[in-house]
Amino acid sequence: MDKALLITGGVFNVLLALYHLTFWKNPKLNWAEELPRLGDVNRAILQVANLMMIYVLLFFAGLSFLLSTKESLCTFSSAVILFIGGFYLVRAVLQFPFFGASKIGVIIFIVCLLISGCYFTTLL
Repeated sequence: MDKALLITGGVFNVLLALYHLTFWKNPKLNWAEELPRLGDVNRAILQVANLMMIYVLLFFAGLSFLLSTKESLCTFSSAVILFIGGFYLVRAVLQFPFFGASKIGVIIFIVCLLISGCYFTTLL
């Protein structure tokens, strides 16, 4: 197990959580104008989903930092790492069908692949 990769994955998760916190003020997303165009329920769903994503990312970070302190991984720990790596692999795969191809889209795709690689490599 490569502890440095788990720590790297944890840091990426914290950074992504911080990035998600900027969505309300991010000029590229323009939520100040875009959210009011949605119905009340859809506006609430989008914001709650983003807040829950922040929670999940911070949870992934905490697990990553915790698991990096272990000398070896049990089956459950390996399953958790596999799940986190799979989360980012699925996110990478969904990038182009849902967001199309753009410069930022390619960057997000690569970042997600790198993060999934951090986790999957620890299992080798």
